[in-house]
Amino acid sequence: MNGKRDLKDGFIRADGPFEENFQRMLSCYRGRGETRAVRPLRLVLVSILVTLLVCATALSFAGQTGALDFLFAPQEDLFFTYMTSYKNGVKGFVITGYFGQEGKVVIPDTIQRVPVSGIGAGAFARSMKVTSVTLPQSLVTIGDSAFFGCENLAAVDFGDGMKLQNIGNSAFADCKSLTSLNFPEGLKNIGYLAFNGCTGLLSVTLPESLEGLGEGAFSDCEKLPAIRLPRGIRQVRGGLFAGCKGLENVGLPDGLEDIGASAFYECRSLKSISLPEGLTQIPDYAFWRCDSLREVLFPESLKNIGNFAFSWCAGLEQAVLPEGFTRLGMQAFAWCLSLESLELPDSLTEIGQGAFSFCDLLTLRTGEGSAAQRYAQAQGIPLTIVRD
Repeated sequence: MNGKRDLKDGFIRADGPFEENFQRMLSCYRGRGETRAVRPLRLVLVSILVTLLVCATALSFAGQTGALDFLFAPQEDLFFTYMTSYKNGVKGFVITGYFGQEGKVVIPDTIQRVPVSGIGAGAFARSMKVTSVTLPQSLVTIGDSAFFGCENLAAVDFGDGMKLQNIGNSAFADCKSLTSLNFPEGLKNIGYLAFNGCTGLLSVTLPESLEGLGEGAFSDCEKLPAIRLPRGIRQVRGGLFAGCKGLENVGLPDGLEDIGASAFYECRSLKSISLPEGLTQIPDYAFWRCDSLREVLFPESLKNIGNFAFSWCAGLEQAVLPEGFTRLGMQAFAWCLSLESLELPDSLTEIGQGAFSFCDLLTLRTGEGSAAQRYAQAQGIPLTIVRD
């Protein structure tokens, strides 16, 4: 039928030439040679549904991340990107980036009435323009590497009454211009390598609320002269103060249960250390190359000293190990060039190879018939019997 409507099967159809031209047009547009019928209305409906779905997803994501607030209700002088968080007790906005030009950064307590509760991982990392940061009282956590490598960051204002509980791993590592840190009460944890390489750091005050210090948290802080650990710290983790060449005094809390390997590695200015009662072992390399160390007070609870624990403590002159002590590791006191007197208990049963290598001034003091006596005689080390 030409120019007429075909009512066959109850459908209204266009005439033949129109239908052929329409199908040819669609085929050319798609780059295909298809000739099967296409229903345009169905395509339009599908396109509309897909568009609505994409828009709904985008709006949902924008609402979650704070992008809607940022785009449609910006605040004057607000130069941060942020997102919403409900994880791990951090409820509110988390700062994810900074694009301002000011070196003095002041992070607001709220954005659009929502509290700023966190600083995200790497939010300010390697920013050379940031010179100081004022943190909001609403802040709960500082993420991993948040200020990593901010070499010109000279001051961080934690403020009074902050809610801060956690500082993440490497959060302020390599912030070479930082000079002092006064942490707020309520802080519970400082992550590993959090302040590693802060070579300008001169003063650190830790709060009594602190419970955890990660491995190497203050390692390579070369100018830090002194620090006191609060009573909540039960473990000095590995490498905590390694490479702190200017560290002269360390206050360790009563109740300390463990010291990690290399905890005071190459603390070359450390003059004396009093190890608290309850501590049972000193691990490998714990005080390696502490050149200025002259006095070590060992607790009665001590049982074991690890390999190389006091190697190259060239200033150490004398020491007394308690009764009940059982094991001395390999080269534990090697190269202690000034060591003149070391009293060993009768309970000592194991002495590692080269425990006193190059201790040319040393005289061992021990009991008659002890393992220490037999070791001294076998190694040709001068010996004084102080107990029958």
